[in-house]
Amino acid sequence: MDSEQLFQLEERLDNLCQYLKTSPVYQDYLVAKKVYYDDPKLQEQIQSFCRLRDEVLLIEQYDRTSPKYHEKKLQLIREKKQLDMQEKVYNFHLAETDLQNIFDWISREISASVSPAIKVDAGNPLLSNHHPCPKYRS
Repeated sequence: MDSEQLFQLEERLDNLCQYLKTSPVYQDYLVAKKVYYDDPKLQEQIQSFCRLRDEVLLIEQYDRTSPKYHEKKLQLIREKKQLDMQEKVYNFHLAETDLQNIFDWISREISASVSPAIKVDAGNPLLSNHHPCPKYRS
């Protein structure tokens, strides 16, 4: 590959990046991310969850049979469920997944154009060969 081809490839990559940044999926992601991170109450709940998770991991290293471990583990499961049930958390994770699906699809398309034998580690095993955009799905 000569220099001119590399410049063309880089230009096409820049165009793809600009297109992605103006796409509705990316814009939805930015909105969901802002809402998620701008909520101080939610961020405190996340920090609390992380502290509890660290406690459980510490206890788990030494004594999984301890009643304290089981109590903390149940509390951790409850807090995780409470976090996941919040609309802001759900919307953010959904937007992340939608964006990741597009990245996975682009990676697969690029690798398949080079060789069908190239394997791509995609973040979503459920995506399979379906297009990430609803209007193009089979």
